[in-house]
Amino acid sequence: ANTLRVEMYRTLLGKDFEWYRVGQKDQKNVEMLLQDIYCLPMDVQSFLAIPRQLIDMVANVTSQVAIIRSRSSALLYALVAIHWTNIALQFVLTELKTRWVEHLRESNSKPEFA
Repeated sequence: ANTLRVEMYRTLLGKDFEWYRVGQKDQKNVEMLLQDIYCLPMDVQSFLAIPRQLIDMVANVTSQVAIIRSRSSALLYALVAIHWTNIALQFVLTELKTRWVEHLRESNSKPEFA
């Protein structure tokens, strides 16, 4: 991911002024481009962690189901259902919070100094 970031910096710095459209209405936001490139390794790591997280989640659920089936008790079923619901709700709330914060950051205009 870091190698990709370095190559993107080189490409961005190698562009001419015409590409940036400096001084025109459709001028590219260089600060935003640099910020996107800076965050690239974290984004790549987050993306690559998704399959591992899914495998961990499936393994945990499968092992819990096996344990529950071997000791089947109605109370145990209820506790596990509550636990899984709690995990799902925490995931959804965290995702909503993350998207809300990103939306606030994008909508908050930064002052430009002339």
